[in-house]
Amino acid sequence: MENDSEHKPHNAIDDQETGNRYYLHPLTGERFLSATTALSIITKPALPYWYGQQSAIRAVENLDRLNQATRVKLCAKATVDTASPASWRRSAVPEPMSATPRQVEEHDSTG
Repeated sequence: MENDSEHKPHNAIDDQETGNRYYLHPLTGERFLSATTALSIITKPALPYWYGQQSAIRAVENLDRLNQATRVKLCAKATVDTASPASWRRSAVPEPMSATPRQVEEHDSTG
């Protein structure tokens, strides 16, 4: 167990083996299981509905930004898969998250 007071509430101890959080009583040193840890074993069937609803609300609030994010300019090296409706694949195109700006620049200049 470790107690890193910079990132945790006062008197909190995280058990690295179990992932449980405990709080120490300041006078007696007695350990108390945190409420979050105790409640983590209870099934929460409404939670997926709630966060799905929250995600949908956020998406509608940012519809313009989401719409812009879906517009990808295909380069000359991109191919369209006409056998699968509304799908396309890129050939020899660096992955957006893994390509460096230089790789993208080089790719665009050869396309």
